[in-house]
Amino acid sequence: MATAAAGQACPAWRTPRPGLASLLGGAFALGALLAGCTATAPAPQATPAAGAAAQPEPVAEPPAAAEALPPAPAVLVVAAYRCELQRSVFVRQLSPEVSTIVIGWLGRNYTLAARPTSTGALRYEDPKTGLTWLAISGKSMLLDSRSGRQLANECRP
Repeated sequence: MATAAAGQACPAWRTPRPGLASLLGGAFALGALLAGCTATAPAPQATPAAGAAAQPEPVAEPPAAAEALPPAPAVLVVAAYRCELQRSVFVRQLSPEVSTIVIGWLGRNYTLAARPTSTGALRYEDPKTGLTWLAISGKSMLLDSRSGRQLANECRP
């Protein structure tokens, strides 16, 4: 029985013939087939001559830092944001350290505090009222976290 070459899949199992003898023979053939599919160690490479200096193999460099960067974080500006369904949200004030913002919504001002995210989005919340302002690259949205609904979506300055 031929063994499978390294890196190739084992040959497909053929359906056995009916009968007890073929079942026993099939079990023996299966064992031989599995033994032939085991991985073998790679062949040793030739060593350089005694007078030649051994050259280390080049090591693959990790991908450049620019290739593995997370998505660009959102940018928040103090402006009037126009949203879907003719709604508006006004970002009135942004603290210098970007830890709080003041937004205007339906004639009232709300102070929201920054919350950490793992996605690069800017998230500000007011636990007292349940308002949440999310700013992702390209758009922002205002949510009511208490009722679980969107108040303003697709907001852009």
